Amino acid sequence: EKILKLWFDPRNDVDALYHQFGVASNNIYDLQLAEVALRRVSGDLAQRVLSLQNCLLNCEGLDDTQKGFAETIKQWGKRLFEPKEGGSYKVFQDRPLRDEILIYAAHDSRYMRVLYDCYRSKLEMCNPAWSMWVAQHSTERSYWYRSQEYVRP
Repeated sequence: EKILKLWFDPRNDVDALYHQFGVASNNIYDLQLAEVALRRVSGDLAQRVLSLQNCLLNCEGLDDTQKGFAETIKQWGKRLFEPKEGGSYKVFQDRPLRDEILIYAAHDSRYMRVLYDCYRSKLEMCNPAWSMWVAQHSTERSYWYRSQEYVRP
């Protein structure tokens, strides 16, 4: 309960964790909400959310090599699972998981701490009220599983 969990839009994940394994997640910080808050602080209405990939590519805490690696892993993964790229979502059901899928999945969390440090410090410096907004709405998203019906994000 005391460990902060960094997540990028946790809604589907917390729903699956609870309904498939009985795990109720808490103490979540949603990086997607933090990125939206940063854009709103700067005057952008932020009517659409960015993908994790776009957040990584825009992150000042990552150098060009890290951003290039992120782009390479994204393209590599899409070729494995994205039907438009010749892949199949079935690769996520295969057991054991292929090494490529494990690398792809691990990469999604690789730079979350960098994003957190960047977003959190900027929000605290620019407008602490937005930092509180992210915390409150992250908690709301962590309770997504409580709905009796599946709610699409």
